[in-house]
Amino acid sequence: MRGEGGLFEVEPVEAEQPQGRAAAVDKTFRAFDPHQVLLLPPSPDDWLPEGHLIRFGADLVNEVAPHESRAHGILRAQSG
Repeated sequence: MRGEGGLFEVEPVEAEQPQGRAAAVDKTFRAFDPHQVLLLPPSPDDWLPEGHLIRFGADLVNEVAPHESRAHGILRAQSG
């Protein structure tokens, strides 16, 4: 800011142009609805019946996933 009455002198710097597309181009947003009642969608527990097949699938995944990740960790430890 030479000769402009600034507090200190600063050398001018050229701004770098970003490579590729701008990040905002890839973003999509939902429409704003001021009358929306819920911030998040309701829980499936609120509307799925107790004996629904998807509950069996969810329970199966919850039961298998910890065993599978533990087995993966053991195999990785043995191979490395």
